[in-house]
Amino acid sequence: MITTSISVRILGMAGDDELNQKLRRLIETVDAGTLLTEPLTRSIRDLLSVSAAAVGAREASVLVRDGAEGDLRFLVATGEVAEQLLQLRIPAGKVIAGFVMSSGQPMAVSDVGEESSFYSEVDKKTGYSTEMILATPLRHNGEMIGVLEYINRPGEPPHQPFTPDEMDQAGLFAEAIASLVNAYESAKL
Repeated sequence: MITTSISVRILGMAGDDELNQKLRRLIETVDAGTLLTEPLTRSIRDLLSVSAAAVGAREASVLVRDGAEGDLRFLVATGEVAEQLLQLRIPAGKVIAGFVMSSGQPMAVSDVGEESSFYSEVDKKTGYSTEMILATPLRHNGEMIGVLEYINRPGEPPHQPFTPDEMDQAGLFAEAIASLVNAYESAKL
């Protein structure tokens, strides 16, 4: 593992046995956490891809709480700007996902340009053009743990809005994804 090779170099430089032991324990903990979370992240990403195709969306993502303020961060994303999304933090009060997280209600927006709660900074930072969103809550044991978002339709516009049946499908996928997200968060702890 990368962390282990770094640890060998760090431990080789340090002369203090107590420091060496502390560093080794810390690195082993990080390695164990990575071993536990990587398969879960992969499973979430795979399920996102399958669910996006079933719902008729081009991209999909999972957002979770980031800190006590209620802000959100992308845990997993699919699509052309997925890696960029993973670096972003989103203010909860300014976004569609924040509304879904706080209300526990799904939301479908067929034209984000007409929605005041659309947070365009994500598009500005990634260069992506969000046209439509279907967002549904992720709950585990009755607790809100995140938001599942589907973005845009494949193909050339104009696109049909997300339908009530697709919202129901998204809700079914949200149940499975919420279980994986909860397992990820538990493993990370």
